[in-house]
Amino acid sequence: FSAKAAAAWTGGGASPADDHGGPVSRVPPGDTHTRHAARRGHATAQYRRRSRRCRHFATRVHAANFTTLLHADATMKPKFGGGHRRRVPIMTWCRASFAVTVVGLLCQFTTAAAPPVVMDDPEFTEPIVNVTVPAGRSVKLGCSVRNLGSYKVAWMHFEQSAILTVNSHVITRNPRITVSHDKHRTWFLHINNVQQEDRGRYMCQINTITAKTQIGYLNVVVPPSISDSLSSSDAIVREGSNVSLTCHVDGYPKPEIKWKRDDGLQININKTLTVSEWAGPTLELHRISRLDMGAYLCIATNSVPPSVSKRIKVSVDFPPMLWIPHQLVGVPLGYNVTLECYTEAHPTSLHYWTRDNGQMLHDNGKYKAVSVQGMPSYKVQMKLTIVDVSHTDYGVYKCVAKNSRGETDGTIRLYSE
Repeated sequence: FSAKAAAAWTGGGASPADDHGGPVSRVPPGDTHTRHAARRGHATAQYRRRSRRCRHFATRVHAANFTTLLHADATMKPKFGGGHRRRVPIMTWCRASFAVTVVGLLCQFTTAAAPPVVMDDPEFTEPIVNVTVPAGRSVKLGCSVRNLGSYKVAWMHFEQSAILTVNSHVITRNPRITVSHDKHRTWFLHINNVQQEDRGRYMCQINTITAKTQIGYLNVVVPPSISDSLSSSDAIVREGSNVSLTCHVDGYPKPEIKWKRDDGLQININKTLTVSEWAGPTLELHRISRLDMGAYLCIATNSVPPSVSKRIKVSVDFPPMLWIPHQLVGVPLGYNVTLECYTEAHPTSLHYWTRDNGQMLHDNGKYKAVSVQGMPSYKVQMKLTIVDVSHTDYGVYKCVAKNSRGETDGTIRLYSE
C-alpha cells in the first residue's frame, strides 16, 4: 500500500499515539504542509508495523497448511486525534495486504506438491488351500496377500488360540514351526514332522483396523496301529465258558475293525448265530466249544495305508475223549493185527496202551505203538500193532489218554478166529 492508501484504510485523522501507546509529536494546525508531511510519516510507520504483523500471521497461516486463519477478533488498535479509537481487524488488514501473496502461495503449493497417493487396503488374493498330510511328514500352508504395505501378516492355530508367527518372526516355542514369504506376497507357514495335535484350522490375519482373516484346514491322517498292551493276547478257556476278545486300535480317520478266523471257518457267536466276520473292537463268544478253537484275526483299516492285523489264538481246554471204531477184533494165529483208538483232548494228552492187568506196552519186537495227529490238532489216532499173534496175545487191550483236565480209557478185545 501507499501511505495515502494506508491512511484511507485507517480512516484518516491525526494520531496522538502510535500502536504501542507511545507519544507522537503534534503539528500545529495552521501549518498545513507540515501537518500533511507528519501524517504521511505516521501512516508509513503504521503500515510498516502492520506489514510485519501480516508477514508473521501469513507464516502461521502457511504453517497450518492454509486450513485456518487467526481468530477474526484479533485486532490492531491505532489511536487517532481527539482520543478517537477505531478497531481494525488484523484479518482484514492482512487480507488487504497479502491477498495476492496468499493466492500465489496457494497456487504454488497446488502446482508444486505431488498429489496424495491413495493406498488400497490389503486383501487376500487366494483362499488358503486345505491340506491332508500323513503324520510324520512336513507341510506348508500359503496365505497370498496384495497391497500389504506396512501392515503385518500373522498365523494362528484357531483351536489352540495360539499365535504362531507375525511377519517373519516366529512367536511360538514349537521348534517344528517356521515362516517364510515370497517377496511379501505369499506367506508360508512351515510345519515339520507333523503330529496329530497339529490338526485343525489355521488362521491368516492382516492387522488392518478391522482385522482381515481367512482360514485353512490341516488334516493330519494316521495309519491304523494296534496296541498289543491294550489288546487281548492268546487266550486259554475251558469248554462251555464265555470269552471276550478286544482289539485296541489307534489311527485317524478312525479305523474300522473286523474279526475273521485265520482258518477261514465261520465264527460261532452263540448257538444260534454264525457269521463269516464280525465288526467292532470286541468279539464275544458264548459257551465256547472245541469247534471254536483256533486263531482269530483282528484287522484294522482306514483310508491311510497300510492296514494292520493282530492274530489271537484261542485254546479251549477239555478232558480227553475216546472213540473206538472196533471194540472186538478177531485174528488167526500167526497173523499181524492193528488195534485203533481215536482221542480228542486239549491240552494234548499222554497216550499209551496197556493189557487188562495194567501192564504198559512198550515198543519192541512184539508191539509197535503209533500216535498220529489229526485235524484239528486236538484229534489223535492211536494205533497198536501186534506181530505174529500167539495164544498169549488174545485178551483185552486198553487205550489210555490223560491230560491236565482228566483222563479216560477204552477197551478192545482180541480173539482168535
